[in-house]
Amino acid sequence: MLIPLPKKFWREVQDFTKDEEREKLLEEIKNFDLPNHLKYLNVLLVGQVRAGKSSFFNNVDSIFQGFVSSKADCGLSSHSLTVLYKKYELTDKEGQKPLKFRFCDTMGLEDNKGGLRMDAIIKVLDGGMPQGANFVEFDKTHEDVPAKIEDKIHCVCFVIDSTTFSSMHQNMIEQWIHIRKQCRDRGM
Repeated sequence: MLIPLPKKFWREVQDFTKDEEREKLLEEIKNFDLPNHLKYLNVLLVGQVRAGKSSFFNNVDSIFQGFVSSKADCGLSSHSLTVLYKKYELTDKEGQKPLKFRFCDTMGLEDNKGGLRMDAIIKVLDGGMPQGANFVEFDKTHEDVPAKIEDKIHCVCFVIDSTTFSSMHQNMIEQWIHIRKQCRDRGM
């Protein structure tokens, strides 16, 4: 069933295809200010395997670099290509000025027992997952890593594959609901 577009949108939308509007928005993002105790706003990318979490980061990075970026490894696989926890920092085109946003890439969620586990997500949300941690070997290697305030997640971006959304398994939906509850319980 198609939902018709409203006659009037709830807010005025800028035309970002115009160079001056796009540059104005990019400058706002580049000059985004955080409280003094924070160096970055940490954005966690969560989604099922093949949803495009790493590709999403590469697209955002490409906007600021001015060319197609491929910092995050991505491609097609039946299982998650991302098995290590990676925090990607953004810089401006010249690579001189770090931006205040850091994207935290995770292993993909799966319908069965594989993929990113909920205890690992909780560890990431609380800032206790170190850069490069292996999600597959999570139990053995990262139980006692202390949480760091600068690594705490501030925002979660759910990346969804729109081609499989309507046929998503109930187990996957329950995982989304549980992640959302964990975020809500942390004031996100």
